[in-house]
Amino acid sequence: MANPQSAARRKPRFRERNTLKQAPTKSRLSTPPPPPPAQVRRRPQAGALQLALPQVRVEHVLYASLLLIGFALRFADVGSRAMHGDEAEHAWFAWHLYNGTGYQYDPVYHGPLQFIVTAFFYFLFGVSETSARLMAVLFGTALIVLPYFFRNHMGRVAALLASAYITFSPAFLYVSRLERDDIFTCFFAFTLAIAIFSYLRARKARYVYLGAASVALSLASMENTYITLFVFGSFLVVAVGSEMLSSRRLGAKLVDFWWRTGSEHRIEYSLLLGTGALLLAAFVLTVWKGFAIPVPLVLGVAIVLLVHRQVIMRSTPDGELRFSEGLRSISRQQWLNAVTILIAILFLTYSTFGTNLRGIWDASQPLLNSAQGCQGNHFPLNPCRKDIIGGLFYWLSQHGVHRGGQPWFYYTFLFGLYEQIALVLGVGGILWFLRRPTLFTSFLTYWAVLMFGIYSWAGEKFPWLMIHPLLPFTLLAAMFVAELLRLARPIKWGALALVGLLALLEIHSAYEVNYVNGADPVEMMVYVQSAPDTPTVARDILVRSNKATNGNDLHVTIDSLDTWPFAWYLRDMPNVAYVQSPDLTKKPYSSNPVIIVDAADQPALAPQLRNYTGHRYRLRWWFPEDYKTLSWQSFFQDLKSPSYWGVVSDWLINRRPFGPRQGLFFYYYVKNGLVSPY
Repeated sequence: MANPQSAARRKPRFRERNTLKQAPTKSRLSTPPPPPPAQVRRRPQAGALQLALPQVRVEHVLYASLLLIGFALRFADVGSRAMHGDEAEHAWFAWHLYNGTGYQYDPVYHGPLQFIVTAFFYFLFGVSETSARLMAVLFGTALIVLPYFFRNHMGRVAALLASAYITFSPAFLYVSRLERDDIFTCFFAFTLAIAIFSYLRARKARYVYLGAASVALSLASMENTYITLFVFGSFLVVAVGSEMLSSRRLGAKLVDFWWRTGSEHRIEYSLLLGTGALLLAAFVLTVWKGFAIPVPLVLGVAIVLLVHRQVIMRSTPDGELRFSEGLRSISRQQWLNAVTILIAILFLTYSTFGTNLRGIWDASQPLLNSAQGCQGNHFPLNPCRKDIIGGLFYWLSQHGVHRGGQPWFYYTFLFGLYEQIALVLGVGGILWFLRRPTLFTSFLTYWAVLMFGIYSWAGEKFPWLMIHPLLPFTLLAAMFVAELLRLARPIKWGALALVGLLALLEIHSAYEVNYVNGADPVEMMVYVQSAPDTPTVARDILVRSNKATNGNDLHVTIDSLDTWPFAWYLRDMPNVAYVQSPDLTKKPYSSNPVIIVDAADQPALAPQLRNYTGHRYRLRWWFPEDYKTLSWQSFFQDLKSPSYWGVVSDWLINRRPFGPRQGLFFYYYVKNGLVSPY
């Protein structure tokens, strides 16, 4: 029988227990309720669309506008100009790669990168002059935005000005519409500089990898990359060496000496005047005795000491930029990754994705030159190798050839005619920042002076190479103008007036050289350019072939001296023979329906062409080169001559050439009775 008290002691139900726990007792003091929690933004439900729009500034809009304008300027009518001989060679080799014939690296035609990319553009857009030049257009456009990544060092206004200068620069615009490798290596030199200073500032691994990729892609583009590596590498050697020296006993004395010359961002006038007097004495010695060494020697020592001063004066434990610490901070894994990126890019490009291992190492040629190795070239290292190292050997061997035969002041002349902003304001920027130096402006000065000196000394000088020293001068000019805009109002307005005047000259030159005289050597930038006659004759041959053979099977003889650019224009004609001079008079070459013979070989072949109708055409032409005979004496006489300045101003405004244009000619013969193209 159940106990009657068990019902009274039964276990409370859940609701009753919960009520008892929550019911306050009279003996317990009640505490005030806690404050309400802060309002927390609720997360959106799963599946809700979230849009994180980036903040768009006026600065970004301006860069985007310059980018669009720059692309339009570089792409507009880019395929209409006659293909330069170098362009025709590059486009032709890329066409063979596109057709599956393959590609073998040859240092004569520079690196493999452009052939691979251009062949890809042929695949996307078809084979044409526009597709062939598209890579240069894109790299020239991308170069415009690179100053944006230097804005922390240059200042936002200066970086934007530099982008504007690059957009409308006659030289940058011209080379961006030319199928050559120079615009590629110029772009990669800029990205390498960005990688170096960005890593020193942020110490992030991505900048190490950017630097490795920039070096590899530049080496895969053109062999003048070794000049860039020498300039940047020597700067780093001076910087690291100065930092190491600062930790020694001698370093403390050097720090004391440099502090007596001013502060970190200001150099006393006495030191600058002493350096200027020494440079003037070297210049007088050069003019008086004809010595070529004193001026480059003084300039070289001066820029090395400038970099040394700026590095050693900030080589303190809390210094912002420490090159030696930056190098030590790169981990072993990061070095390994960077080397992997470098080797992978070089292997894939020089071996054409593994199909041409000879481009990596040419086992068919010895390393050292010999009578059997590379006949006709006496350079001690074998320049006939068709691999990576052979590219360096070949172009070192060409220094003594002096291809083009241009004088040492060639780039000074080009700067004066086309790049007045870089010449006037870039040199002004160097002088300004010698008085108010920073480590970054010292780097730009080192880059500009050394690049200009090396390219002026190098045996091979052509107008498209001027963009390599032009780039650092442009950055210095932009920074100088930005500094002037901070000064008093009269100076500011004067600076704006000067910049406006020089900009008008450059915009006029950019229009003339790119859209009016792109194939006319009334422009000094247009050098050894294929004349407009060449595509006209090529089209005539194609039309005649189509009418006579219902295709491209017409038999054509072309003198080997005139191979380029006809090999490009007649690439789809299988029966075109490129014949050397002794064989031109032999059959079947002398009896083909169409014959192109160089003017030098025409007299020997003419007696056999009585049944042909021929006309003389221009093959290539170039700017009058009377300036090659210029001496110091004639230079100073011209400076005082009003007629000389009249000729220069007439060219600047009206594009009237300095003299008769020079060139090479060919004869185009068509057998009588062959169908007319009309």
